[in-house]
Amino acid sequence: MPSLGDFPSASFASQAVIITGANAGLGKEIVKHLISLGASKVIFACRSHSRGTAAKRKIEELLKCGSDIIEVWELDFDMLPRLVAVYGTDRTLALIPKLEQTARVHRATPRMTTVASALYDVAEYPKHGDVDLFA
Repeated sequence: MPSLGDFPSASFASQAVIITGANAGLGKEIVKHLISLGASKVIFACRSHSRGTAAKRKIEELLKCGSDIIEVWELDFDMLPRLVAVYGTDRTLALIPKLEQTARVHRATPRMTTVASALYDVAEYPKHGDVDLFA
Protein backbone atom coordinates (compact mmCIF):
# COMPACT_ATOMS: atom_id res chain seq x y z
CA MET A 1 0.00 0.00 0.00
CA PRO A 2 1.50 3.37 -1.00
CA SER A 3 2.21 5.94 1.65
CA LEU A 4 1.40 9.62 1.19
CA GLY A 5 5.06 10.16 0.33
CA ASP A 6 4.61 8.01 -2.79
CA PHE A 7 2.21 10.48 -4.42
CA PRO A 8 3.49 13.39 -6.52
CA SER A 9 4.17 16.46 -4.42
CA ALA A 10 6.30 18.59 -6.77
CA SER A 11 4.80 21.67 -8.40
CA PHE A 12 2.93 21.13 -11.66
CA ALA A 13 2.94 24.86 -12.49
CA SER A 14 3.23 25.48 -16.25
CA GLN A 15 2.52 21.78 -16.89
CA ALA A 16 -0.19 20.35 -19.13
CA VAL A 17 -1.53 16.92 -18.23
CA ILE A 18 -3.79 14.61 -20.27
CA ILE A 19 -5.80 12.10 -18.25
CA THR A 20 -7.98 9.40 -19.75
CA GLY A 21 -11.04 8.47 -17.76
CA ALA A 22 -10.81 11.75 -15.84
CA ASN A 23 -14.53 12.08 -15.26
CA ALA A 24 -14.80 9.30 -12.65
CA GLY A 25 -13.00 7.06 -10.20
CA LEU A 26 -9.23 7.09 -9.99
CA GLY A 27 -8.84 9.44 -12.95
CA LYS A 28 -11.02 12.08 -11.25
CA GLU A 29 -9.00 11.80 -8.03
CA ILE A 30 -5.75 12.21 -9.98
CA VAL A 31 -7.15 15.37 -11.60
CA LYS A 32 -7.97 16.88 -8.21
CA HIS A 33 -4.50 16.09 -6.90
CA LEU A 34 -2.68 17.55 -9.93
CA ILE A 35 -4.74 20.75 -9.81
CA SER A 36 -3.91 21.07 -6.12
CA LEU A 37 -0.23 20.86 -7.19
CA GLY A 38 -0.75 23.82 -9.54
CA ALA A 39 -1.20 22.16 -12.96
CA SER A 40 -1.94 24.96 -15.39
CA LYS A 41 -3.86 22.75 -17.87
CA VAL A 42 -5.60 19.43 -17.29
CA ILE A 43 -7.20 17.78 -20.29
CA PHE A 44 -9.96 15.26 -19.68
CA ALA A 45 -9.83 12.62 -22.43
CA CYS A 46 -13.32 11.12 -21.97
CA ARG A 47 -15.64 8.95 -24.01
CA SER A 48 -18.60 11.14 -23.02
CA HIS A 49 -18.27 14.90 -23.43
CA SER A 50 -21.35 15.50 -21.25
CA ARG A 51 -20.06 13.37 -18.36
CA GLY A 52 -16.62 14.99 -18.70
CA THR A 53 -18.17 18.46 -18.60
CA ALA A 54 -20.25 17.56 -15.53
CA ALA A 55 -17.12 16.28 -13.74
CA LYS A 56 -15.23 19.43 -14.80
CA ARG A 57 -17.88 21.65 -13.19
CA LYS A 58 -17.90 19.62 -9.98
CA ILE A 59 -14.11 19.77 -9.66
CA GLU A 60 -14.02 23.51 -10.42
CA GLU A 61 -16.64 24.09 -7.73
CA LEU A 62 -14.87 21.86 -5.21
CA LEU A 63 -11.37 23.24 -5.79
CA LYS A 64 -12.42 26.82 -6.62
CA CYS A 65 -10.17 26.74 -9.69
CA GLY A 66 -10.58 28.79 -12.85
CA SER A 67 -12.68 27.43 -15.71
CA ASP A 68 -9.67 27.74 -18.04
CA ILE A 69 -7.64 25.03 -16.27
CA ILE A 70 -9.70 21.99 -17.30
CA GLU A 71 -10.56 21.17 -20.91
CA VAL A 72 -12.79 18.27 -21.92
CA TRP A 73 -11.83 16.39 -25.07
CA GLU A 74 -14.08 13.61 -26.30
CA LEU A 75 -11.95 10.57 -27.08
CA ASP A 76 -13.42 7.21 -28.01
CA PHE A 77 -10.63 4.67 -28.50
CA ASP A 78 -13.03 2.47 -30.50
CA MET A 79 -13.19 5.18 -33.20
CA LEU A 80 -9.43 5.19 -33.75
CA PRO A 81 -8.21 3.01 -36.61
CA ARG A 82 -5.00 2.17 -34.77
CA LEU A 83 -3.56 2.87 -31.37
CA VAL A 84 -0.11 1.83 -30.23
CA ALA A 85 0.34 0.03 -26.90
CA VAL A 86 -2.31 1.32 -24.55
CA TYR A 87 -1.93 -1.90 -22.57
CA GLY A 88 0.62 -4.62 -22.88
CA THR A 89 4.34 -5.23 -22.89
CA ASP A 90 5.11 -3.21 -26.03
CA ARG A 91 6.33 0.15 -24.68
CA THR A 92 6.89 1.75 -28.08
CA LEU A 93 4.23 4.38 -27.44
CA ALA A 94 3.10 6.98 -29.91
CA LEU A 95 3.58 9.68 -27.25
CA ILE A 96 7.31 9.14 -26.89
CA PRO A 97 8.37 11.33 -29.88
CA LYS A 98 6.28 14.22 -28.51
CA LEU A 99 7.77 13.76 -25.04
CA GLU A 100 11.28 13.76 -26.54
CA GLN A 101 10.53 16.95 -28.46
CA THR A 102 9.22 18.60 -25.28
CA ALA A 103 12.43 17.62 -23.47
CA ARG A 104 14.60 19.18 -26.20
CA VAL A 105 12.63 22.36 -26.80
CA HIS A 106 11.81 23.20 -23.19
CA ARG A 107 14.81 21.58 -21.49
CA ALA A 108 12.34 19.76 -19.27
CA THR A 109 11.82 16.22 -18.12
CA PRO A 110 8.43 15.06 -19.44
CA ARG A 111 6.76 12.13 -17.71
CA MET A 112 4.28 9.51 -18.77
CA THR A 113 2.58 7.52 -16.03
CA THR A 114 0.27 4.57 -16.47
CA VAL A 115 -2.08 3.84 -13.59
CA ALA A 116 -3.99 0.61 -13.96
CA SER A 117 -5.05 -2.57 -12.28
CA ALA A 118 -4.77 -6.04 -13.76
CA LEU A 119 -7.83 -7.01 -11.73
CA TYR A 120 -10.16 -5.39 -14.27
CA ASP A 121 -9.64 -8.55 -16.38
CA VAL A 122 -11.22 -10.79 -13.77
CA ALA A 123 -13.40 -8.49 -11.64
CA GLU A 124 -17.15 -8.90 -11.92
CA TYR A 125 -19.17 -5.79 -11.16
CA PRO A 126 -22.92 -5.85 -10.60
CA LYS A 127 -24.97 -3.74 -12.99
CA HIS A 128 -25.98 -0.45 -11.33
CA GLY A 129 -26.84 1.75 -14.30
CA ASP A 130 -25.15 5.14 -13.96
CA VAL A 131 -24.27 4.72 -10.27
CA ASP A 132 -20.66 5.72 -9.56
CA LEU A 133 -19.15 2.60 -7.98
CA PHE A 134 -16.20 4.67 -6.70
CA ALA A 135 -18.29 7.30 -4.86
